[in-house]
Amino acid sequence: MTQHRHGPGGLRSGRRPRGPRTVAAADFRFALFLALALAVAACSTPHHGAAAIRSAATTSTAPGGAGGAGGAGSAAGRGQSGAAISHSSVSAGQAGSQGQSNAAGTQGQSGQGGGHGQIVVAGKTLVFSHGVSNGEIEIGIPWIDTAAGKAALASIGGAGATLGDSKAQAQAVVDYVNSHGGIDGLKVKPVFYQINVPNSTHASGRAQEAQAECAAWEQDHHAFAFLVVLAPDDVHLACSQATHTPVISAAAITSLTVDEVLSSQMRNLIYNPSGLLADQRERTIVDRMVTTGVMTPKSKVGVLFDANSAVSRRSAARTLVPELNRRNIRVVSQIGISDCLDAPYGTYVLQLRQAGVTDVYLSAGNCGAAPVILFGRAADSQGWYPHIILGSDEAPGGMPGTQSEKIVEQMHGAGWQPHYDVQYTTTKPVSPTDALCGQIMKGAGEPEYDSFDMATGYCEGLLFLQAALRNSTAITPDGLAAGAEALRNTWPGVLTPHSDFSGGYHDAADAIQPFAYDRSCKCMKYVGVAVPSH
Repeated sequence: MTQHRHGPGGLRSGRRPRGPRTVAAADFRFALFLALALAVAACSTPHHGAAAIRSAATTSTAPGGAGGAGGAGSAAGRGQSGAAISHSSVSAGQAGSQGQSNAAGTQGQSGQGGGHGQIVVAGKTLVFSHGVSNGEIEIGIPWIDTAAGKAALASIGGAGATLGDSKAQAQAVVDYVNSHGGIDGLKVKPVFYQINVPNSTHASGRAQEAQAECAAWEQDHHAFAFLVVLAPDDVHLACSQATHTPVISAAAITSLTVDEVLSSQMRNLIYNPSGLLADQRERTIVDRMVTTGVMTPKSKVGVLFDANSAVSRRSAARTLVPELNRRNIRVVSQIGISDCLDAPYGTYVLQLRQAGVTDVYLSAGNCGAAPVILFGRAADSQGWYPHIILGSDEAPGGMPGTQSEKIVEQMHGAGWQPHYDVQYTTTKPVSPTDALCGQIMKGAGEPEYDSFDMATGYCEGLLFLQAALRNSTAITPDGLAAGAEALRNTWPGVLTPHSDFSGGYHDAADAIQPFAYDRSCKCMKYVGVAVPSH
C-alpha cells in the first residue's frame, strides 16, 4: 500500500453509524461548499497546471522505441510513448516492454506506449496496459486529513458537522473488493494521495494539488485508473488524456462536468456512473420543466453558466439555449458567473430583473451549490423571487435551511440523484450498490454520508471497476470501456437508482425526475414521474 502525504498530518477519526441526514447537516455541507468552493470547483482562473501537463505531454513526438525487456518475473523499465508525461526511469519517447512468467501475478510491466503486457491470474491470461504487477492493480485514491477538514468547517460555523475518516473509508472499500475476488482476480493496491485542504482554497494551491496528484499516481507510479471524489479540476482531465489513464469521476455533487464533445475526445477514459452528460442534463431538465408547466412560452429565461468552464459555456450555447428556443421559450439574458464565490451576484440579480426574467436557469458547471446559495440570497435581499431551475449537481434537497422560504419555494428542477434531490432526511438506499456501500461503511464504523461524502465516491469508483472488469481478459482502457458497456443497465451507481452504460454512455444515470419545494414538510419532494435521460 503506497502513500503520498501532503499537508498536515494527524488523521483523526470521526466515526458514527449511518443515520438520518438532517437539514442541519445539509447546511453544514453547503457551508463547506462555500468555504472550499475554490477547492471543489474549477471556477476561478484558468489552470496553469493543466497547461503544464499538456506541455509535458508534448515534449517528445518521436515514435517510441523499444525499452529494455524485463526478465521473467521482474519489472521492466517503465517507458512511454511521446504522448505522455515523462517518467524518470526511461526518457520520453521510449516504450517499455515486459517480461512474463506463468506464476499468477508475476511479470514485468509494460510502458504506456510499449504495447500490452500479459499476466496469468488463477489460470487465466490477462492482457494489461499499465498499473498491473505481482497480481495487483494500482488505483489512485485521494483522501483528506479529518482534522484539517473539521478545522475548515469550524472556521465558518460548521463545528458540529460530521466527517468520517476518509482514508479508513477508502481502505474499507479496497478490503471489501479484495475479499470478493478483487478486480478480475487482481488485488487492488491503493496509491493514496493526501489532499492538502488549506492549500486547495486558492488558485495556485489548487493547481499544485492537482499536479501533485497526477505526479503521485502517474509518474511516481502508473496507476491503471484514478478516482476523483473531491476537488474536480481540469488538471485531472489533462492528466488522464496525457497518460491514457481512465478517470472515474465518482464525487457526489462535485463531479467532473463533461459534455458530448469532451466525452468523444476522452473516449474510453472518463466515467461517471451516477452522472449525466451536460447536454443530457439540459435537454431533460427543460423537458421536465415544460411537461410540469413550470416553464411555458410566456417564460422569459435568464441563463447563468460557469464562465470558467469550457463545458459549461459550450453546453449552454450548443444545447441549452437551442433547446429552449425549440420549445418557444425565449432566453432574454445570459450571464457567465465570473467566480463561484467572488462574483457580483447582486449585480447579476439586478441585470436579470431589468431584463424581465421570470425563470433563472443554472446550467451545468463545476461550482456545485455555491452559486445557488449566493444568488438566492442576493435575490432575496432585493425582494425578487423568480423561478430558479436546478439539477442534482446543485443539491436542491439541501437548500431548505440555507435560504428564506420565499426563495426555496420558487426552486424547481429535475434530478437523477435522490440523496441530493430530496432525501436529506432519510436513510433509504437508492440502489443495491448504495445499500452495499452502507454495509461496507457500517462494518468499518464509518458514515456513508458526511460533509464531504467521499465514502460514496470510493464505493462507486471501486465497485464500478470491479463490475466492469469482471471476467475480462483485457485490463486496458478499451477493455474497461467494453466491460462497462456490457453492463448495460444491470449495475446501478451508488447515487442513482438507474444506470445504463449501453450505447457508449459513460455518464450513466438513466432516470430523471422533477422536484419542487413542499411547504408541508419544508423540504424538496419529487412531483412527477421519472423518465429515461438517455
